[in-house]
Amino acid sequence: MGEWVDLDGAFLYDNQENTKGYSLRITGAELMTAPEYIDRYGKSDDAGSSPAEAVDTAGNASANETTTAEVQPASTARGLSASGEYDDDESVLVLHYDVKNQGNDSGYIDMVTQWIMSDKKNRFYRCDYDLWQTAEPVMGETPVMKLVKDSEHSTAVPFSNTQSRSLFANVNEEKRLQVTDESVHLVVSNAPVRKIIDIELPNNDA
Repeated sequence: MGEWVDLDGAFLYDNQENTKGYSLRITGAELMTAPEYIDRYGKSDDAGSSPAEAVDTAGNASANETTTAEVQPASTARGLSASGEYDDDESVLVLHYDVKNQGNDSGYIDMVTQWIMSDKKNRFYRCDYDLWQTAEPVMGETPVMKLVKDSEHSTAVPFSNTQSRSLFANVNEEKRLQVTDESVHLVVSNAPVRKIIDIELPNNDA
């Protein structure tokens, strides 16, 4: 953690990401609840533009690179009930990303495929893109990190391990399980080279 990792075309599942020129580093890790994340990192839709472009489902930049989406309030963010209720033992793992794009005008990083493996390899955490969208409204509903050519961007990306609150719960009532690991491994690419970042987690309760 703390060192730059050059993706250099490496990808997790789809080489169409075209990550040549992209690099990233993780500068910190935090544990918190979903409402705490929204309170700390959530942005309004008039917060201004960033180097992260608006993209469609195919990963193409839109004509208007500063298009923003309305930020969901805590009461409607995925993982909370319609009334905004949540359990005290729920938590999300937040990683602080620095990302650079040098010379690439078509590539991107698909955050859907980014995942974290526990040190004991008995659980994994996926990018919590519904929650992340409240911090990066420019993405709309597409969890893709596409930077303007020759730019840098920093963002706080939440990861979670979820399960349904009950057998008949809808998708907006998933429970984010408590993060109890002491160390985890962020898998950033599988092919042609597998690249993993080892992360020590803070010893505190969310």
